[in-house]
Amino acid sequence: LRISQQAQRIESSFVDDESSYEFRTLSEVVEEAINAANLEGEPEMTVTFPATECQVYSKLELAIRELLKNAVKHNDSSDPEVAITIERTPTDGESWVAVDVADNGPGIPENERQVLRDGEESPLLHGEGLGLWLVNWIVSELGGEINIQDNQPRGSIVTLQVPVWAERKQSKQYK
Repeated sequence: LRISQQAQRIESSFVDDESSYEFRTLSEVVEEAINAANLEGEPEMTVTFPATECQVYSKLELAIRELLKNAVKHNDSSDPEVAITIERTPTDGESWVAVDVADNGPGIPENERQVLRDGEESPLLHGEGLGLWLVNWIVSELGGEINIQDNQPRGSIVTLQVPVWAERKQSKQYK
């Protein structure tokens, strides 16, 4: 039932909805993801933005929201923490942004990471759910990449690297 519900959510996210291809400021996208995630247990959350604001596809909100939900849902720490860090990463003359979602939970198992790296599942190597697939599909559709690494001393850091479409000076500070 859980996987069926996740599949329906994924399917609805890929229906041609013009609003999901709008450009929005990254701060708006992150703020909406935090609000829409309805995080239970009120984890300690920090958000760090660079001095320059940028615009990205609004569809990125769903990927960030999914990462936030997973970071809290699977966190077994007595004091769950989630940190979102945004960094500008110019690559080959193009402007990119990296969105890191870090937590202090048990980490993402290697088999889940391997399935995403391989891009397919097998009877012996498969993921537990569809959440990371959803994130991977959205980021790939936006022309970006997903990277998963261990957080220290425990947890995961999932980095979404996506292209930037426009820039402007940020008018408010987030923390």
